[in-house]
Formats: sequence, C-alpha cells, structure tokens
Amino acid sequence: MPEKILIVQTAFIGDIVLTTPLIKAVKEIYPRAKLSFLTTPKGKELVEDIEELDEIIAYDKKEEDKGIIGLIKLVRAIRARGFDLSLTPHQSYRTALLLFLADIPIRIGYKESSFSFLYNRKVHWNPKIHQVERAMLLLEALGEGRKNSRNPYLNLSPVVEQEAQVILEQAGIKKSDLVVGVSPGSVWATKRWIPEGYGELITQLNSIYGAKVLILGGPEDREVVKEVMFHCEVKPINLTEQSSLKQLVALIDRCELFVGNDSGPMHIAVARGVPVIAIFGPTTPELGFSPYSTDSLVIQQELDCRPCGLHGSRRCPEKHFKCMSSIPAEEVLEAAGKFLRKPRGERVGGSPY
Repeated sequence: MPEKILIVQTAFIGDIVLTTPLIKAVKEIYPRAKLSFLTTPKGKELVEDIEELDEIIAYDKKEEDKGIIGLIKLVRAIRARGFDLSLTPHQSYRTALLLFLADIPIRIGYKESSFSFLYNRKVHWNPKIHQVERAMLLLEALGEGRKNSRNPYLNLSPVVEQEAQVILEQAGIKKSDLVVGVSPGSVWATKRWIPEGYGELITQLNSIYGAKVLILGGPEDREVVKEVMFHCEVKPINLTEQSSLKQLVALIDRCELFVGNDSGPMHIAVARGVPVIAIFGPTTPELGFSPYSTDSLVIQQELDCRPCGLHGSRRCPEKHFKCMSSIPAEEVLEAAGKFLRKPRGERVGGSPY
C-alpha cells in the first residue's frame, strides 16, 4: 500500500476543477496515505480548502519556476518527499519528465501523453468521454476497475464566505435579491460570446426577472468587460477586479444561475452546485469539457467547421466567427428562463454525459 501519493495537474483552472473527483477517489481508496497535489499557484489557491489533500505544492512554471532550473529545483523537492505513487491527467512532456526524474516507483499517465514512455503504468485517453471520467480512468492502473465518476467540487472556508458577503454588501446586494452571475471572459478569444449578446442578455435579465447581474472573472478580463458594459442598457455590477480567486468561488456560490463561456469559472459554478448555461463556440461538448452537471444547458450553433480545435483559436480560421456571432441573446434568455422560473433545487437541465 502506498504511503505517499502525488497527483499532478498544472493546466488551466477548469482542468484543475475537473481533477477534483480523482482527488476524492484516491483518498477513498488509500485513506491512510498522505495525498499531495502539484498544481499552479492559482490552482493552489483554488483547492487549498479541499479536506482530502494533505499537501499542496505550487509550481509556477510560467514565472518564478520557469525553465530548466525551475524544473530541476522541483525534481529535487519532489524526490526528497519520497512519493510511492503518482497519477496525472496532465499530458505534457514536462510532467512525464518530472515524475521520472523524481524517481517515483509507480507513475501512472495516459498512453497518448507526451513522453508516455516515461510512465510505467498507462491507460488509454478516451476521446469519447468527459474529462472527469478520463481522469478517473487512471485508477484502472491501480487494479481498481472503472470507478463511478462524481461531480467536481470545491470547498469554501467560513472566512472566504464572509469576505465574499462583504463584497456583495458593498455592491448593494441584499439576501433577498435574485442574483445571476455572468462571466464573459476566456483565455481564448474565440471562446468568448459576442459583447452585444451579453449586453442584451444582461439588460433583459434585469428587465424581465429583476435580477442583479454580477460580472465575474479576473483582472485579465478588463477589456472584454468594458465592451460588454458598453452594450448594457442596465449596468451590471462589475466584480472582476474586486475579488481573489477563492472569493470568486464564493461569489459564484451566491448566484441562482451562472452564464458563461467554455472556461474555468463555468466549471467552478458546476463544482459549487450552481445551475449553468454554457455558451460553446469553437469547441463542442463532445470534446469532454462541457458542464459536468444535470443542472446545466449548453447553447451552441451546429456548424460544419466546429470544433476548430481542443481549445479554440485566437482568430476564427474561417474568418466569419458564426459559431458565436450567430447565437442570439433571445436563445440564451429563453434557456435562463427554464432555471429562473423554478425554485432552486427544482431546475430543468441537461448534460450530454
């Protein structure tokens, strides 16, 4: 039985959230083992209240720890901890090299990963299932068979919940208000629904339902949010630069409905049990990154050019951007009505999985 286990996921925020079911499953299989999680600095902030984790190791691969020197330092730190077992849904060559050089006896990854020859136990990366389920497949290499998947999850400390409550009170949000969260940003430009669409949606959510709309995201979404705000007849409450990542989780938790693109905040909403409307453009649910929840709806246009990649593109390869520009605000608003007209807990949703 392994005494020290390492799970590695240093990709985007959404990928980290989708790894949380694997964390819970590993701890259930090996409850006495020390379970460590190697992730990004943002990922560390996101998961540090997860009770199943005994240790979180931050790897700032793009800044302080970038390059070969940073990797060597991390290899030494990981080797010194004496892990018996490692699992990773991350498919980069750097992750495979790290675990090999750290001399971890059992290294589990995908056959399709870069440098997969450095893993000594491998499973097939199934392109036809959700990413949550693909991560759970790693357990087959432990002889556990296929485990039932469970929902992504994130815990919140009372301190963070209180901090978020202060932010909401300062923004004029009352406990009786109907709150809808909207996140118009994404790392990938083509994954963003058009500002005109978000502007019309926000205006109608306020006009029809009396909703207080929160614009959610990070400082990197500043310019996108400015464009959205320009198209709003009724101005939403912009909180994109007023919260930490953990506070963002708590702000999303306050929402009766979350509307956003195929991005990290959408997966955070799922992890907190908030109903989700996800707007998909260059990517498709079949790639495995749709909201993993029955309390969700995906809005998309059926076009022959979709998907144009696993993550979308910086610019539309076809130069028309119809996958996003042709989605009308009325369609998203109609979907919102299916959630907002019912008490929370009696939502109407659907998932392709």
